[in-house]
Amino acid sequence: PFSTMKPSRYYEFITFNFLNIVILRIEVHGKLFVKWASCEES
Repeated sequence: PFSTMKPSRYYEFITFNFLNIVILRIEVHGKLFVKWASCEES
């Protein structure tokens, strides 16, 4: 299947997955930061 894939489609797939991972990480870190900030305030 690897040889039949078009390079453009392959790069789209990689970029899409990369963006998904980055967004997920930002969401998780954002939630952790909010928790930490609220703990620091009180």
